[in-house]
Amino acid sequence: MVDFDRICVEAAGDKLQRLLRKVPAAKGMYVRQWGKSLILGRKQPYGPKGEMIDDDRLKLTFVARGAFLLSARLANGRYQSTGFEGPLEGIVEVIEGMMPHYLQAWGTEPDSPPARTSGKRH
Repeated sequence: MVDFDRICVEAAGDKLQRLLRKVPAAKGMYVRQWGKSLILGRKQPYGPKGEMIDDDRLKLTFVARGAFLLSARLANGRYQSTGFEGPLEGIVEVIEGMMPHYLQAWGTEPDSPPARTSGKRH
């Protein structure tokens, strides 16, 4: 049986990637499908050797034909709904206008979260 929702989400992932290319702060971000959701993130250095790992930041959950619900990943690793729902174009506008810190690499802004390391603190 064909799951049309998953097919719609897959097509939306391609569209989302194209929309993000137009946002300078989103350069280098990835979009991947996870079930009926799209995950946005970027590779970030981690650990004492600075290995690059996936740092998932935002989740767009498919709610209806062409509409997604935007959730942001919190420091505890859980996603919390932002309350924004709509088409991809509108979601990208919200992210770019109200949540640009989620697009940039950590460490590029003075108030960005500290880099995660496995080393001891002094």
